[in-house]
Amino acid sequence: MRRSHLLDAIDNTLSQYLGKKLERFNVHYNSVEPHHKPNVDSQISFTTYDSWISFAANARVENLSLTLFNDVLPLNFYTNPFLCELPLNGCLITLEKGISMNWNSLVQLHLRDMSFGVGVIRDVLKGTPKLRMMKLLSCIGVCNIISEGLNTLIII
Repeated sequence: MRRSHLLDAIDNTLSQYLGKKLERFNVHYNSVEPHHKPNVDSQISFTTYDSWISFAANARVENLSLTLFNDVLPLNFYTNPFLCELPLNGCLITLEKGISMNWNSLVQLHLRDMSFGVGVIRDVLKGTPKLRMMKLLSCIGVCNIISEGLNTLIII
């Protein structure tokens, strides 16, 4: 099955979901493979990620797990009041000016194989007032971790 057919099939399946709430939604997708042109895949994947993140928000997903291998997260990702647990692997968190993070229900955040620009961790902590546990595995650019509510911090 060609990659575009697989993505269409996934989108079609998600569009048929009629439930009011989904507890868990996992996306583990590598958009760069040796035999694909990265610029074409990235363009396809950004639109796809955007629709999947929108699906997760509309389905009130509490546990969203993303592995995207150096792909930028769509803007609608940064506002989701339903998330309680969020494992991210290989994603790029980039907040544009005027965009703030709003994960008001997030309690656990697991970040792996990620690189952060100046102020990103600070912005994440500002947008997660209920965050109690944060785990950082093989992350670069981690500094200024200040949070009154954070009970557990694991950095490896």
